[in-house]
Amino acid sequence: MLLLPVALLAQDAPATAKSVERLTQSTNRSFDDVDREIDDILWYMRLGDAADIARYRIASSKPIKLNNATAQGAGNPLILPVYVFSPKNLHGKAPLVIFVHGGVHGRLDTNYAHIFREMLGEGYVIVSPEYRGSIGYGGDFYEQIDYGGAEVDDVHDARNWAVENLPQIDPARIGIVGWSHGGFQTLMNIFNWPDDYKVAYAGVPVSDLVQRMGYKSQSYRDTDRCAESGREEVRVQDLSERAGRASVQPHRHEARQGVAEGDLGVPGEISEVT
Repeated sequence: MLLLPVALLAQDAPATAKSVERLTQSTNRSFDDVDREIDDILWYMRLGDAADIARYRIASSKPIKLNNATAQGAGNPLILPVYVFSPKNLHGKAPLVIFVHGGVHGRLDTNYAHIFREMLGEGYVIVSPEYRGSIGYGGDFYEQIDYGGAEVDDVHDARNWAVENLPQIDPARIGIVGWSHGGFQTLMNIFNWPDDYKVAYAGVPVSDLVQRMGYKSQSYRDTDRCAESGREEVRVQDLSERAGRASVQPHRHEARQGVAEGDLGVPGEISEVT
């Protein structure tokens, strides 16, 4: 009689493991949300003397991705959080810096506060979008990750939103800055929209996405899945096409080529677009 419960337990082991994994992921996302909410307060403590700080919610140009293309809400724009830091006592139009946080699943955090303080001291307005896949906004937003795809459009959408809605910025003086994955995003933005930025800084950027996927672990490659189809394999061909679309475009400015040559572990370069 004792063998029956043991056999049933063995049969349920895979389902139990999946349930535990889902619980772990949900708990991790909850901790991410709390951590981000704490950081929202810390921003005011660390930069409140130098900046007016606000967070907005904007509509992306790329739709939310659902496995069911006919589900309620399918095709609607994804709502993106965007942080804005404006120097206090700002007079006249200020140059704008789009700051792209690093990490494939990362977020803007107060570890950047010293960089922001320096930029604010020089009179820059800073706009930092939380592109799809960023942590701190729940599991659904986390799962919207689109590595090298719509996330790049999200950053550009924040740039366009700022031009249309922030009267304190000078639309003729816009730059973009990022490190690591933020550097990759920076490169993709200046390749795809070369006329929209006057200056770019890509610090230790990922400049060969396919190569990066080749030497990373399977768990890292699994962070990018085919959300629209539900398939589990990594979109290597799609990633190659995304990287290729940017790299094959003619570079109109020599300075941009200098940034494009950077890779992981290589110091970033400042690219002035004239």
